[in-house]
Amino acid sequence: MNQKILMVEMACLAMLFIGAQFALAQETEINPDENVNLGWEKFKLFFTFNQEKKAEKEMQLADAMLAKAQKMAEKGNLQAMESAQKEYEKLTIRAQERIQKLEGKNSESSVKTTARIENQIELHNMRLAQLKESLIATNLTDEERVRVENAIERISNRSEKLEETVKRVNEKQRTRAMATDGITETQADKKISEIRNKAMNLTEFKKEVAENRINQTEKAIVKAEDWLNKKEQNCNANSNAASCNQNFTNLKETLAEAKVALQKAKELYALADYAGAIEVLKPVSNLGRILSGSMSVAKAIDALKEMKQNTNASENRIRDLQNQQKLKGANK
Repeated sequence: MNQKILMVEMACLAMLFIGAQFALAQETEINPDENVNLGWEKFKLFFTFNQEKKAEKEMQLADAMLAKAQKMAEKGNLQAMESAQKEYEKLTIRAQERIQKLEGKNSESSVKTTARIENQIELHNMRLAQLKESLIATNLTDEERVRVENAIERISNRSEKLEETVKRVNEKQRTRAMATDGITETQADKKISEIRNKAMNLTEFKKEVAENRINQTEKAIVKAEDWLNKKEQNCNANSNAASCNQNFTNLKETLAEAKVALQKAKELYALADYAGAIEVLKPVSNLGRILSGSMSVAKAIDALKEMKQNTNASENRIRDLQNQQKLKGANK
């Protein structure tokens, strides 16, 4: 009899524990910390049954894996970096599968979910830029650089696929809103924008991301400039000066272009075009890969071309925004 009572009590305790974990899984967010307990977070994820929330939590956990990959790369623990990179891929593949199911929905909750996922991708891109920066390090061997570059390439590919999926979902949600509500494209955009802003203050979020990207890029340029100067000095001391000048001309051009892009980003930020500031700095995140030579020549040329194109486009955008401000001032 006592044994039966004990078994019942244990069963009740187990149910209470499971219930507590279910409630915890629904409410808590995953801390984007490289020391996150992966097994524990996956256990809590198991008790998240809402597919939209599950996708969001998988993206949060993927962010933590990116943070770990970045820290491990900085410490030279490349095995741990690669392990975190693989977990990032698994988590984002699962999240992407859930996001794809939102294509046919334009409910308020699904629009909010895609907004939060989109913002999470922005955070992933910030961490990815930090991982790319780790390539500007003198203590990495050629073999280690290849391993870091491979991890970056795989993470970049996953991030790009996520962005494509979210973009497609956004377009489908807009089309569905137009068909369901009988409204124009402009009206649908306005409606969806209002719902997205209910999910979180998107303007403030973009502002914070733009500010972080600007600060991050400033530090990366200082680090890259110092690294390049040391490399050139070492080359001049051990090789022919003319040969060194030829080798470093393209690298200096890339660095100069990165500085121009940074200045344009600051101008866009001052004009409150935070999305524009983020966009113009995206190719600059490849600075470390280009300078270190870990990127293939073809990809480095493409990255530099994209940097120039974004800078030119930003100049037109800045002019338009300045003209708009002048018109507003004249109409007051």
